Amino acid sequence: MSLLEQMQGVDLLLRRPGALDDLLARLPEQERGVFEGVDRARLSAVNASFVTLLVARWWQARFPATLATLAHALGGRLGAARALVASRAFEGAVGEDLTGSAIVGAVLDADEALPLWLPDLVAYEYLLSTGLPRRARGEPIDAALEARALEEPSWLSGGRLTREVLVASFAWPVGALQEEPHDAEPCPETHLLAIVGDEELVDAEAPDVAVDALSLLAEGADDAVLRAALGEEADAALDWLRELGLLA
Repeated sequence: MSLLEQMQGVDLLLRRPGALDDLLARLPEQERGVFEGVDRARLSAVNASFVTLLVARWWQARFPATLATLAHALGGRLGAARALVASRAFEGAVGEDLTGSAIVGAVLDADEALPLWLPDLVAYEYLLSTGLPRRARGEPIDAALEARALEEPSWLSGGRLTREVLVASFAWPVGALQEEPHDAEPCPETHLLAIVGDEELVDAEAPDVAVDALSLLAEGADDAVLRAALGEEADAALDWLRELGLLA
């Protein structure tokens, strides 16, 4: 066994201690010595410390509600951390999962019985903490991940809009779930999200009329056109969008 193969084996065991038996079974007898002497109790303890610190450093600040939900569903913070670090998605992490691909991918790929609303919640937290801020800074995002996580997102810009705006629809009440994860029923929400000013994040649950107004404004429609299309609700929608800093 080469040094590289030994290091790869150690990395695997740090993330998945339960893989030790499979690793030994795959190795020729003369190459098992490196791993036959592994103290399983110590390996489990090292793994616990490793995954706990990693999750706290990489994801806690960006995905708090997702991690709280995983901890509840998987028997505590350690169970959640172990599941995330052992996931296949983790292997594709960029740096400290700068693009969010590992944690979002792990949730979307999970085999465990997780709350039905968790994919929506992790997608929402991804947008707030990672997707939109990285766009605003001109940093790369994972387009394939967004396509998996978000259902028909609509990016609007130009016309009379002052900023690019994302219209994102969710089947669950992600705003309330992000504040405090709890048992929930499906309750569709549409959010307007944008970065304004000095990387200030706008996140507002939007009524249908505001979404319709945004689409027309992105095409350059003037107030008279909006009033003709949206009726008496047009002026309230325009005032609301101005307050959000999305309309000049």
